[in-house]
This record gives sequence, C-alpha cells and structure tokens, in this order.
Amino acid sequence: MAKNNSDSNAIRFISESGHHRPRIRRSLFLLGGGVILAGVGTFLITNGLPDYSVRRAQLTVQLIPLVLGVLALIFGVVGLVSALIGFARSGSAATDLVVDQDGLTDYS
Repeated sequence: MAKNNSDSNAIRFISESGHHRPRIRRSLFLLGGGVILAGVGTFLITNGLPDYSVRRAQLTVQLIPLVLGVLALIFGVVGLVSALIGFARSGSAATDLVVDQDGLTDYS
C-alpha cells in the first residue's frame, strides 16, 4: 500500500511481483508467437515465385502467399504490441486498486 504524492487522500494498492507471473507468461507467449508470425509473414511477402506461362496461374499462385503473408504479419504485429503492453505494466504502473474521494477504481 502506498500513498500518491499528487493527491494526499488517495491510497494505491500495488500488487506484488508474484501476482504478475501469469501476465508475464502470457506476454512471453504472445511475444514468441508474434515474432514467428511476423517472420513468416515477411518471408511470404518478400519471397519471389517463378514466372508461369499462364498469367492467371501466376497471379493465383503469387496472390495466395501474399495474402497469407499480410495476415500473418498483421497478427504478428498485434501479438508483439500486446506482449510489449503486457510487459510494460510493472512497478508503480502495476497499481491494482485506488481508493480516493471519488470511490474505488479497480485496474486489475
């Protein structure tokens, strides 16, 4: 429990580091998945395929990896951003509950 310097009436309850382990595990999982998906997406987007004599076949064969690469890259970036946001909540930013004159504010 710690008092806020800006508002002397506000009391902040900051959780212990052990309470953050599930969040950190989730963030590590998201980080790993995000790196893998972003790498696969980048590879699929930048990978050049051989030319085909039929233009329609060439567009079809090259469009499928491009679309999958863009989707993988989008999900990878979302995973990376989510992981970084999960890691950022520590120390004084890990306030779970604030009691002030306005009432209770729950950040958990």
